Amino acid sequence: MSKSVISWSKFGFVIARCALNTPWRVFSLLKSKRRMKKFFDQTAGAYPYTVADLREPRFYRHCMKRMRIALGTTNGSENSKILDIGCGTAYFTFLLSKLNKQVIGIDLSKSMIKIGKRSLTYERTESKIELVLADGEHLPFKNNTFDIVFCLDFLHHVSNVSPVIREMARVAILDGKIVAIEPNFLNPLYAILCLVRNEESFERFLKASRRELGKLFKESNMDNITAKTLDFYPQLFLKLSSFPDELSRFLDYLEELLRRQPAFSFLSSHFAITGRKKS
Repeated sequence: MSKSVISWSKFGFVIARCALNTPWRVFSLLKSKRRMKKFFDQTAGAYPYTVADLREPRFYRHCMKRMRIALGTTNGSENSKILDIGCGTAYFTFLLSKLNKQVIGIDLSKSMIKIGKRSLTYERTESKIELVLADGEHLPFKNNTFDIVFCLDFLHHVSNVSPVIREMARVAILDGKIVAIEPNFLNPLYAILCLVRNEESFERFLKASRRELGKLFKESNMDNITAKTLDFYPQLFLKLSSFPDELSRFLDYLEELLRRQPAFSFLSSHFAITGRKKS
């Protein structure tokens, strides 16, 4: 048999393998998405954070610090628009409304959206916050719509991160800011979290790691890509603890001291990665 026949045979084998694998991969991704949607629909009532938690000074201060570091500002513009992808119960969407009165939150879970709407109605917020049931891989918005596109603790739950990043870039205006806050899988507290929570795993954290997201941001037509460390202890710590506010302030001070140490970038609870859509 000639070499050309062998080469064409190999080529045919590769094509056949791709044809068989592609439908299976698509099916696998869809199954994973449905499973995650079902999980959050069923557990929405037990989700640890709601808009009401922002009344607690420690929690509010912690979240505001996250927003300030991640977005680089706590001042907004009346004319700008913000999109919060994977908004959950909308507690951070509500916080983003402090920057601007035009904020839209989307989530794939009906139950999360329902809780978010109920919470915002109860808080009687004056800001214009709209919650929409939608998929982060197929955003129902036109190109170049939002000044800031944001997500928090969302990408590591996504079956396929790349199309979500592309969608975030698509709906951002030229030179618009895209921001993602994700857990740092090197933090030892997350090793424990992976053992006790079924929806968390190191595999999920790795696909939304600082390095991977930086690469995806670059591939999605972004520049000025930066990564920042946020907090040392997860905000869940604030929900589980009941120590006085004075001790909380001391821990905040201690965290600022640790922030100056090189090891903080490895041990921080979360990181924020930011990029600008190229003009």
